[in-house]
Amino acid sequence: MQGGLYDPIIAHTHRPYQAADPPVTASIAIMYAVSALFTAIGLALLLALLRPGSEGRVYAFRMIGTMGLALGAALAMSATAMWRWSLAA
Repeated sequence: MQGGLYDPIIAHTHRPYQAADPPVTASIAIMYAVSALFTAIGLALLLALLRPGSEGRVYAFRMIGTMGLALGAALAMSATAMWRWSLAA
């Protein structure tokens, strides 16, 4: 390896995407799509807080928006883990 330190553990465990890797399966693609949907909804609700509103609306939008973003992030991480596990198999 040129220009840096060589760590055989990282070199062995880190495998970049290669053209021979299988594509994303339908179930993983669906997980990514649902993740994007919930992330977009959560972000839209949080951006809607820029306009003034009642206390109840602010509370609900803040809670639901935060939960939407968290769900989107969790689904994206799960889909990525499933995809990497399918590559390792």
